[in-house]
Amino acid sequence: MRGDERHVSLYEWQGRTRRRFVSKEALLWAASDTCRFTNGRGVRGVVSQSFKLFFVGVSRFAESNLGPPPLEGFVSSDSVLHRLAAELYSIVYPALNTWEAVRGQMAANEVEWSLPLSEELPEGLSGESAERVEGEVSFEATSSQDDIDRIRRRYQISDDVVLRTPNSNEKACSPKYEGDVAFYEADLWAGLRFPMQPFVRELLDFLSLAPGQVAPNGWRTIISSMVMWRVNSNGQEDLTVDEKKEPRNLPPGNMGWPLLGETIGFFKPHKSNSIGSFLQERCSRYGRIFKSHIFGSPTIVSCDHELNMFILQNEEKLFQVSYPKQMQCILGKYSLIIATGELHRKLKSFAVSFISTSKSSPEFLHFVEKMSLSMMDSWKTSKEVSFYKEVKAFALNITVNQLLRIEPEDPIASKILEDFETFMRGFVSLPLNFPGSAYANAMKAKARLSSYVKEMIKVREQRNVGLIEGGDFLDVLLSKKSLTNDEIVSIVLDILLGGYETTATLIALIVYFLGHAPNALEKLKEEHQGIRKSKEDGEPLKWEDYKKMEFTYNVIREAMRCGNVVKFVHREALQDVKYKDFLIPSGWKVFPIFTAASFDPSLHENPLEFNPWRWLDETTSKKVSPFGGGPRLCPGAELAKVETAYFLHHFVLNYRWKTKADDYPLAHPYVEFRRGLLLEIQPIGKIFGRET
Repeated sequence: MRGDERHVSLYEWQGRTRRRFVSKEALLWAASDTCRFTNGRGVRGVVSQSFKLFFVGVSRFAESNLGPPPLEGFVSSDSVLHRLAAELYSIVYPALNTWEAVRGQMAANEVEWSLPLSEELPEGLSGESAERVEGEVSFEATSSQDDIDRIRRRYQISDDVVLRTPNSNEKACSPKYEGDVAFYEADLWAGLRFPMQPFVRELLDFLSLAPGQVAPNGWRTIISSMVMWRVNSNGQEDLTVDEKKEPRNLPPGNMGWPLLGETIGFFKPHKSNSIGSFLQERCSRYGRIFKSHIFGSPTIVSCDHELNMFILQNEEKLFQVSYPKQMQCILGKYSLIIATGELHRKLKSFAVSFISTSKSSPEFLHFVEKMSLSMMDSWKTSKEVSFYKEVKAFALNITVNQLLRIEPEDPIASKILEDFETFMRGFVSLPLNFPGSAYANAMKAKARLSSYVKEMIKVREQRNVGLIEGGDFLDVLLSKKSLTNDEIVSIVLDILLGGYETTATLIALIVYFLGHAPNALEKLKEEHQGIRKSKEDGEPLKWEDYKKMEFTYNVIREAMRCGNVVKFVHREALQDVKYKDFLIPSGWKVFPIFTAASFDPSLHENPLEFNPWRWLDETTSKKVSPFGGGPRLCPGAELAKVETAYFLHHFVLNYRWKTKADDYPLAHPYVEFRRGLLLEIQPIGKIFGRET
């Protein structure tokens, strides 16, 4: 590289910017000019410079730990520019601190880096030859002894490292003197230092590369990996070549892009009643078990039903739940979804207790029927309904009432519904925690939901309310002295989440599938007409009636199979696990894909067809796992089935409906409808003796 093609190194840039201090007055001037631009009175060139100065000014405030710039004299506190300054500060301040730590690590003395761990390094950059590599370095970018002295000072190269300029006819790949190694000054700008750290020598040996073959961006990646490995281990571990070697007998696959891996492709939305193009393509190319890199971790993806069941049945033996950090932050450490061991068993026992006592209690069944009839009545004069939205309110109102005795007309009920909508949107979004992002909004919604429950706990504790006659589930939890308030809040929110999201999605999917399966709809109507004929006009349903709904139960299971309600779960291997001819390495993430087994043509005839009659074959239940399995089998499955069956009883007997041609369920990965499942409806009968 020629001297006039050099770029400014990051070290040099830091030094310059430290000397070029931007004053408060300059920053405020930039803010003022930027404000004029936003009002339509700015000039393109001036404003561009103002934005640059504004950003640099915020960085200077962060560098001096002064807090966000005070812009109140120029813009209102709720303006976009004011929020932008605060958000830039929140990003830049920790970044500068991290860079200081990284720079210190990159400039560390050789004694601070561990020796190579490889026992047998090939000749070249290892062993005795390593000293030669460190001792003689060629720079095509230099043209005089002054340049060499400058490079030595700038990059802190000790005097025992011999530097020389190349001859005019000398090439980087063929130095004049044996043992010389050529480097470009751009490599030093990218972070390389002398003496070379042991890992760098090991890596070059492992990859059979000469130093000059590594591009500057390659050096940045190498050095950054070394530093971040050390930072993440609190300075206890150094990166070694062994960390880069893949174990043998891994399933085939592709690790995708650096950092991102194949995360974006894996979560690409697709029709809910399919496995999506990502899984389809990889199953065709690699088989039903393949490796990938998702959510920043090496991952084994299983579309194989046998392996999926093996994973679920060996929960906390060979595998354990392991959700990404951002999901753990939003759920909380006491969530049933991410809790493990004794804590999970303890929390689940209370959830199972609530569900077991609720599902067949006359009070619960009566309330479910009351809510179903209320919804039927509310649609009598409607020609179209946004069904998915309506059924979400239906499901949440039932669960909130049983848990907290909140009636549907109570103002807090609508607030809880709104916050759960916000929570779910952010739960499956990219974890970008800045004001206005879906993830940040979800964190706030979760905090509000927790505060609602905590306030109820506080009120009841002040009244000394324990286990009382006719009390709700919160009363029962408060009577258990073994639970902390945080654990109680988590149990309540977990049950609300399951009762709201899963039940509503299941009902919506059934209605969608039945709209495209007239034979199944007719059979379902016949079953419910038979149950209604056996009862007096206006007589409510009972538990015995629910037990007669055999075809309804098959419709529910078929909708779960076809609908991607629970696409997959997050697990991690606790040790090296050998499965058939494959190795699942310890620490790797494992994704059992339930829906892939549901659409496996080797397990199901015409798997894409909605066919409730397939469940007459008892072996079908062994070929799918829509509610999970093992110790984490969904505790709310039975409750969801009861609510769904009661709702369907009244809906199929009282309405005809038609879906929109351009409306269908999408996996995001959680199910959403493209148009919210907008239905054209028409009343067809009586509701407990009242003409519709």
